[in-house]
Amino acid sequence: MASLDKLQKLDEYEKKLRQKAVTQPQVMRRMQRDYKYFMNEEDAKLFADELYRNQMRLAISGVIGVLLSAATWRSKISTYPSSTQVLFRVILLLGPFAYAIETSPTQRFLQLNDQLYIKYYKPVMEQMLKEP
Repeated sequence: MASLDKLQKLDEYEKKLRQKAVTQPQVMRRMQRDYKYFMNEEDAKLFADELYRNQMRLAISGVIGVLLSAATWRSKISTYPSSTQVLFRVILLLGPFAYAIETSPTQRFLQLNDQLYIKYYKPVMEQMLKEP
């Protein structure tokens, strides 16, 4: 009898999931957006720190690109033809930024995100199902 009740509850749960069409990416976005609500204090701090590091990589690489590009104004590159100067400066400007975008998010962030997703999937999913 108890197993029949469990099966019925599981059936109801699956029906709710199908009705709401809650997908894994939706749960992941919700967990990341409301991480302070769903996660305990230690996990929330760890996630926030790693998210900050991941976002700052892009900003820092942009600054490095600007500095590299600006440094060419007073170098020997200024003796090259105009089109070569522009091309070289654009490569120096966008190179670090393109590399940071290509390698983002970092492996550490992805591993942490997956671990937290496994840990907090059920509470986030239940909260999403309760909402109208």
